[in-house]
Amino acid sequence: PAQKMKIPKGSYWESGEVYTRPCRSSDLFWGKLQRITVLGDFMQVQTTKLWTDAVNNRRTFVQPWWHRYQLFMTAPVTIFLTDALSQFMINVLFTTMLFNLQHQSRSTSETVLALAFASTTLTELAQALVDGLQGYVASMWNQCRIMSCVCFWAGFGLRIRAELSSACTSEDGADQLCYAISLFFMWLRMLHLLSVHKDLGPLVIVMRRMGGDIVKFGSIWLVLLLAFSTAMQGTGLGGGGPNDLVEGEEGAVDVHQGSHRMSNWRSWWILRTYFQSLGEAFFEELTTDSSNMIFIIMFPVMNLMLVNLLVAIMNDTYS
Repeated sequence: PAQKMKIPKGSYWESGEVYTRPCRSSDLFWGKLQRITVLGDFMQVQTTKLWTDAVNNRRTFVQPWWHRYQLFMTAPVTIFLTDALSQFMINVLFTTMLFNLQHQSRSTSETVLALAFASTTLTELAQALVDGLQGYVASMWNQCRIMSCVCFWAGFGLRIRAELSSACTSEDGADQLCYAISLFFMWLRMLHLLSVHKDLGPLVIVMRRMGGDIVKFGSIWLVLLLAFSTAMQGTGLGGGGPNDLVEGEEGAVDVHQGSHRMSNWRSWWILRTYFQSLGEAFFEELTTDSSNMIFIIMFPVMNLMLVNLLVAIMNDTYS
């Protein structure tokens, strides 16, 4: 539809002339133009198709298809969607490879991932040189890229070392751990893509700021965790080591026999209190009256007071 508009001041358009221009950058791909006819102090604007305008007005410049294709592929929206799709496909490929890692040697998918990470590493190095090291590291998303690349290359190096020793994976599973950490940061980077959405973007920003609140809250929580764990361990409970034996009717019995593997760790005395602060009671291990009394005091402090404190801090950040 045609509409009349007043010519802005300082315009180079002359009366009686006819001009054409794209309405938007994406209109070049779809073949839309604005045909502007200058009539005195006003201009008549009419949106037309390229081929129609080319027939009626030979002065119209028709963009060739390869030029329109180039403009479309270099548009910011196209680049963003391509990057998001490729990152999602790499994450899916990485996840599939990691699930089958312990059953096979270095596969084709792992080689493809190595090439993708090589390209990503070179790109990030170039961006760090352009933005400066300090400005580059300041971004949380760049930190995720650094961790994903470092952990992947560490796991890839361990895999090559294991292959040289005629093994599929390293004996201690360090290569799988490095791959798992790298995959975690790669999926975490998907939040950066969601930040462009008008509804999800503010939530991503709130989550980043709440991360700082958790760090501040963690200092208070850690002090109370150490206080209750040392007090509970001092009542005579087992320390979680492999030699935690008690005398029973049938002789010395391991207090952790038949339990999960974590209970055999040397640090189980503090991990037990950590899980108790999250609601896991472990009543079978509270073998003394003093430990039960400490647990009664600890449960409302760690599960009620501190949880409500964390909720209040996060609510203030969200507001």
